[in-house]
Amino acid sequence: PFTTDHMAPMQNLYRYTAYGQTSIYDAIDEAIRMLAKAHYRSRAIILITDGMDNTSTLTEKHTISEARRRGVRIFAVGIGDPDADSVTYPPGPFTATDDSERLDKKSLKPLTADTGGALFVAGAVRTAAGASLAAALQKISDAMGTGYTIGVIAPAAKGSHGELPNVGIAKNPNAIVRVYAEPPAAPAPGGKRQAPKTTHRGPVHHA
Repeated sequence: PFTTDHMAPMQNLYRYTAYGQTSIYDAIDEAIRMLAKAHYRSRAIILITDGMDNTSTLTEKHTISEARRRGVRIFAVGIGDPDADSVTYPPGPFTATDDSERLDKKSLKPLTADTGGALFVAGAVRTAAGASLAAALQKISDAMGTGYTIGVIAPAAKGSHGELPNVGIAKNPNAIVRVYAEPPAAPAPGGKRQAPKTTHRGPVHHA
């Protein structure tokens, strides 16, 4: 359960051991539903994975849609080598595939970019005693702890079919930008409906 005791989750993590297959999208969906009960408006998921989903019942499209709908950012730490290939052994009719060194970076990019998060590649944990993993988590901590919100309330244009106005943010390779829209407010007693609001959260700078 949610807690402000920072030591509690650290101690409990030692009780768990990773095993079996990987259901990334199902796990994220469960985390999103859990975050729906959170009291704080800023909500994020930190995903530590090799990116290779093989048993999820849900799809990437569904997961991204739910995260955006509920305003949840996904930050991912990719463990492994993005340039490594799958190794098939032994030669013959009965073979097995070893992906233990590979990072599927391609599958993690939409999860992070489309939800306003970011992807950090940490490499193998055993390298340099996990220093790259620690550095990636520090960057995520910095990104989540700083930033600002720009809100725009725009009148609905005739014939726009509900399309939102274009609000630009100058390109910055070190910026993490999240865009989301709040639905129009209910009509006021006078019958006037408030226009939808487009909000850009960011940029958040990281190393």
